[in-house]
Amino acid sequence: MQRTRSGEVPGSSAPRRGAGLQNLGNTCFMNSVLQCLTYTPPLARFLLRGGGGCKGACTLCALRDLVSSSYAAPKRALAPTTFVGGLQQLSVSFKAGRQEDAHEYARCLLESLRESACAWGTGSAPCFVSQIFGGRLRSRVQCTSCAHTSDTFEPVLDLSLEVSRAKSLEEALGDFTAEEALDGDNCYACPACNRKVRALKRLTVERAPSVLSVQLKRFDPWLQRGKLDGHVEYPRALDLSPFTSAGVEATYRLFAVLVHAGSTASSGHYFCFTRLPAGGWLKCDDSTVLRASERAAMSQQAYMLFYERAPPPAPQAGPSAAPPTPRKGLGFFRRRRRLRPSP
Repeated sequence: MQRTRSGEVPGSSAPRRGAGLQNLGNTCFMNSVLQCLTYTPPLARFLLRGGGGCKGACTLCALRDLVSSSYAAPKRALAPTTFVGGLQQLSVSFKAGRQEDAHEYARCLLESLRESACAWGTGSAPCFVSQIFGGRLRSRVQCTSCAHTSDTFEPVLDLSLEVSRAKSLEEALGDFTAEEALDGDNCYACPACNRKVRALKRLTVERAPSVLSVQLKRFDPWLQRGKLDGHVEYPRALDLSPFTSAGVEATYRLFAVLVHAGSTASSGHYFCFTRLPAGGWLKCDDSTVLRASERAAMSQQAYMLFYERAPPPAPQAGPSAAPPTPRKGLGFFRRRRRLRPSP
């Protein structure tokens, strides 16, 4: 396992903070996203072990080198020149020296990481980027006449939620997964009824990701100021199960909050709060990385939120469970415990 100079990796008993990132000309949007990824526990652990990449100049290699350098030199401010130089490779709409939307950059960066990881990987198993961030949505349409259902599925790397009416993250998720009536000019062509009928449509989370990335859609060009400034409450621990297709247990813990200060997407300033695996919060503001209180991290006008899924509780044997019987000459077989990410 590759370790930092101090011999520590995120998820160990006493990890240290990483480095700051220099602002190379309106790159705060980029720096805040890179810091959130640096403190994404399963991603950081994988990269610090030297995993992934082509061992050359792909996006995954660049992120691995940045994360390794960050934890090796926590008192420095690194220059993310590789990422600035690769802006237009992510999207032709990006331009060096111009303020960009942090969420749009995050989506393009994750997609590029996924492509790099899949190109590097072998076999049919999903690449590790998809394993960490990848989820799946189910859109179900149900005929109100015959109850026939039709499902379609969409892979996603994040969720974008409307917050114009929502006062909390849970409320925004409720709006996102609320039933929608298909009637009038928007009637559903039911294949079972062989006619257009009224139907109900609902979007739910079919497969919950290991890391949940959420955008709170604050920017609206139709608003006078272009941005929704209201505070949206977000919890430390999020229960996603009411918004899943089967109501499966899916509990998450917050580890990063990305903030936009300003009135429009093309102006203002981005910074973020990140949680250390051993506990405690940091405020990452370009070159400056300082300790922060949890109260400060929880009271921001968040633009993006990052949650890590908690492992399901281990099943407990009932009081009547019989102890295992050793076999002669073999002793006890101990089942190897599956390693889980540290909170």
